[in-house]
Amino acid sequence: WYPFALLGGIRLMLRFRPACIISTAPPFTSHLVARMLKTLFNTPWIADFRDPWSWREGLPPEISSALSDRISKVLEKGVIYHADRIVCVTPGTTERYRQMYPQVSADKWLTVTNGYDRDEFAGLCQSETPTKFTISYVGGFDFSRSPRLLLRSVSELIAEGLIDKSKLAVRFVGPCETAEGIPIVSMIDEYDLLEVVEITGLVPRPEALKAICQAHLLLLLGGSQRLSIAAKVYEYLAAGTPILAIA
Repeated sequence: WYPFALLGGIRLMLRFRPACIISTAPPFTSHLVARMLKTLFNTPWIADFRDPWSWREGLPPEISSALSDRISKVLEKGVIYHADRIVCVTPGTTERYRQMYPQVSADKWLTVTNGYDRDEFAGLCQSETPTKFTISYVGGFDFSRSPRLLLRSVSELIAEGLIDKSKLAVRFVGPCETAEGIPIVSMIDEYDLLEVVEITGLVPRPEALKAICQAHLLLLLGGSQRLSIAAKVYEYLAAGTPILAIA
């Protein structure tokens, strides 16, 4: 989609003549579009990295290879050198990039963490909570995230009679159809939790925030991301609900 985004960007630049270009990624093609716009219009450019690019951890093999990794490093280097400011969302990511590009001026790097908009939660957390004890995960199972440990633990606790199966609900809200390369339904069936677990799929943002507010316990999966902090962490905190972190 690069050429189409670039043409759209050129039209916007000509129409509005902005004082600054801001690109955010992933998807990292956004930075490539912004780099060309900066070249064409000589406009200051801020590149925002919500995740690392060339050294993302835990990518599945179908979207990563030695060749694609080399290409990513070359493209990333061009972005780092040409942008006027580089923004990362965690101190750890910023420091890692500084170490990777020691020749880049120190004042180019900036950390601006994720957060939450309190107004989005207005009225949501006063809604009625479910009658069953509800454990909710809102998000996807990318970066090697997997609910297996939770499902196995719940299954064992039910088998030991420590949890009443009829009084528990586990909800996965978002693109949660697969993990570990297998369908989540198969994993749920393996642990005999078909009556307990619900996969909601993608929902509008207000519904996702409502699911966060209605849960008795929120599940956080770190996966293979060691320096990144998922944006959902801040929304979890905004709800004031206890968080179970497996990281």
